[in-house]
Amino acid sequence: MKRGKVFVEMRGLARRRV
Repeated sequence: MKRGKVFVEMRGLARRRV
């Protein structure tokens, strides 16, 4: 379940850096 949180955080950071 920690891998899902890491993916969500990585996707959120990439979307905020748009």
